[in-house]
Parts: sequence; structure tokens; C-alpha cells
Amino acid sequence: DAVCRAVYRTLTGRRTLEWTTAADAEKKGRPAALYPVIWPFLCALALSFGYPFHIFPAALFLLCAPFAVSDGRRTKRPKPRLTDGEADALRQYAAATWRYFETYAGETDHFLPPDNVQETPVYRVAHRTSPTNIGLYLLCALAAADLSLISPEALSERLCRAVETLRALPRYRGLLYNWYDTETLEPLPPAFVSSVDCGNYLVCLTALKEGLREYAPLGMGFASLIKEIEEELANARLECLYAPRRRLFSVGLDVSSGKLSDSYYDFYMSEARMTSFFACAKGLVPASHWAALDRSFLRRGGRAAAASYSGTMFEYFMPALFLPLYENTYAPEGLAGCLYAQKRRVRGTPRPWGVTESGYYDFDGDMNYRYRAHGMKTLAMKRDPNDRPVFAPYASFLALVTDPHGALKNLRRFASLGAYGACGFYEAVDFSAAAPGEDYMIVRSFMAHHAGMSLLAAVNALRGNVFVRRFARDPKMERALSLL
Repeated sequence: DAVCRAVYRTLTGRRTLEWTTAADAEKKGRPAALYPVIWPFLCALALSFGYPFHIFPAALFLLCAPFAVSDGRRTKRPKPRLTDGEADALRQYAAATWRYFETYAGETDHFLPPDNVQETPVYRVAHRTSPTNIGLYLLCALAAADLSLISPEALSERLCRAVETLRALPRYRGLLYNWYDTETLEPLPPAFVSSVDCGNYLVCLTALKEGLREYAPLGMGFASLIKEIEEELANARLECLYAPRRRLFSVGLDVSSGKLSDSYYDFYMSEARMTSFFACAKGLVPASHWAALDRSFLRRGGRAAAASYSGTMFEYFMPALFLPLYENTYAPEGLAGCLYAQKRRVRGTPRPWGVTESGYYDFDGDMNYRYRAHGMKTLAMKRDPNDRPVFAPYASFLALVTDPHGALKNLRRFASLGAYGACGFYEAVDFSAAAPGEDYMIVRSFMAHHAGMSLLAAVNALRGNVFVRRFARDPKMERALSLL
């Protein structure tokens, strides 16, 4: 059919620029879509009469044509909607989570969010922060305004104060260092620039500037904030963390030596997927980088699942805060496999699901909770993933994008275990460390990036993936969506 059309149009000069957009193709009825596929087979079938050996192949092709067309059409499944009661509960959770930033991102920390606050065994505020913490906090301020938890005036004031602090932070080629002391604003040694943290920050800024355009008609300095954010994005040389020979991003760069780390982000199922997409969309790295990301499947426990390095929910679900999920593609299949494995692990028990990187009930010499990536063996390529039964509520917030009813049911289970405090859900519930007569211990701390992801996921669920839509509204991001 295509060959015949091309020859005809070349000879006649008619309809040489005829095409149908993807959106228009989706609107066409199925019978109409079948005609251009079927008519060559009908001709072949007619010509084959008298040649019995030709009839069967032609008939077979004719029978398969409808399946070929239907297979190429994207199926549309109804998205689960929150009930009124679920939406109310989620708003309450979001308001409590915002309290972390409202309380602690204040003058003492130069209006930046401290990394974490723990209530027990000793009360302590960790006066340090990272690019990820900062980016998420700025977006959480916007989320709080979206939910009318703060006024547009308060949003402007918070962002202006934070941006004033950001101007004073030392940088490397326009990129933030991995950790800063929030009291002195000095980079914490050793001076290191993290690819994924810088990528997270730049992705957050991209969504922020597009979200602020919605508030710009109100004045209050939003236009100047947008301009400053655009300058920040333009000055960030993220490509200096890319290793061309590997076609991958290095984990980061040691500033003292000027050398990239020998470790790389190579899995598609990784939080670094956001960094990779952003860099490709901006033209900072070649599109071949996107193709180089590992899209392996593992078959363990009776079901094939997309592989990640550590098998944490964080690796699978964090990028969905900003990147759209398209049906019948690798990303949503990977998320579904991850969630299936998580639920399967606790099936038949009263435990919640949600194994991911988090704090757990063990302490360093200063009585700070320890932290590590807890993963699922069935999902991890890492030879010895830590599958300690530690379950983090923030993983349930991340799962709202694919299973809102199941995620909220799981959050109610966490609340019934006592894992809810003044700033929303506590960090984790550890079933591997229990006091006499107890089944589990609660990790009574709050972490800025987990609170930030939780709040953004909640607002996405309440407002139709608003942060996904804002991020994709950036012209360069929009043009690159076909990568997904």
C-alpha cells in the first residue's frame, strides 16, 4: 500500500504532503482505520483464485489485519478516582506534611529545609541540606499554595527568601554542591557534585517556573522569580557530569581532584531517569544516552519485572512525580511489577508494604538513626540487596500515581500502627527491631526529601498530575516526551 501510494503521488504530484497526526489517528473509528490495511490483501486474495497454494497465505494475512491495527492502537483504561473521603484524608495528610517545611525552613537555616528532624531517642535537627531537598521544598511551597494552605503572598515571600539564600551558595560550574551547612551556607567536605541531586534540583526548578506562571497575573514578584529561575537553569552545566565513552552520567564529580566517579547511573528504573530525560531534552547530552539506559527484566517469584539496582520503590516511582506514564511502555510496566512484588511480600500478614531506602531502627555513635537502601531481592540486580523488613510510608504516597485506593489503604495501616506524628507520617516502621513485647519499632523522624515527595505526590493525586503537567509545559521538555 505504501509503495503504491508513493509511486502514484510521485507521478501525479497530488497529495504528496498527506499525513495524519497521532492525535487524529486516535480519533478515527476502527473500521475506517482498517480500509487502507485490508484492501491490498483483498486484491491478493482475488488474484489468488485458481492458485490454491496462494489462497491460504492471503487469507491468513486478511484475518490478521484487524489484530495488526488494534495492536497498534493505544488502549485507554479508566483511571481510578479518589472518593470524597479519600480526597479529604489526603488533604489532611498533605497539610500535616507541609508542617515540616513551615516549621523548620526558617531563619535559623537561612530559609532552606534542614535534611531531617528526629524526635527520639534524642531530639535533633540536622542543619544540612542538599539540592534535592531544596528543589522539593520550593515546589512544596507551590503545592501548599495550590491547596490554599498558604496565600500567594506567603508563597512569594517564602520563595524570595529562599532564592536570596541560593544566590549566596558557592557552586561548581553553575551546579550546587551535594551538601551545605544550613547555618553557615558552606559546602560540607568533601566537596562533591552529585549528578542525580543536581538533576533533581533542575527538574524541580523547571516545574516551578511553569507553575509560577499561573500565579504571575497576581504580581507579587512572581515574574522576577521566573526570570531568576530561568537564569539558574541556563547557567547549570550538567553535561560536565556526563561520561561520553560510557554514554552515561557518572554518580558525580570530586571537586578536589576534578575527576568523575567510576560509578555510573545505568538503569532506566532509577531516580536518575529524571536527570537523563532533562539532559536529553535540553540537548546537554546526546539522545543516545537515553537508549543506553538498561531496560532489563528479571523473572523471580513467577513474574517478570523491570530490574533496578537496589530494588527500592524510590528508584521506580520518584520520576513519576514529573514524567508522564504512557500505557504499554516500559515505565508503567516496571512500576506495576514493583508494586506487585511489594504487595506479594506482605501478603497474608498484617504488615504494610513499602520497602525502599529509608531510616531504620539502629543508631550511630551520636544516636542518629541510620539510613540505607532497603530493596526487594526479586527486583534488584545488586548481588546482596538489603531486604530488612523496614517499611516507609512515603512509598505509599509515591504509589498514588498507579494505585490510589491501595496506597491510601496502606497509609491507614501505617496510621493504625502509630506511625503518624506532628508533621505527618514518620520515617518508617522497622519489623526487624522490636523491644520486648513489641512487634516493631517506629523510626520517629521526618526527612525533607521524603516529606517533599509525599506532598507532591498527594497534590498530583488531588489535582490531576499537576506537577507532571507543569514540567511537561516547558517547551523543550514537551518536545522530548516522545522519548518516554
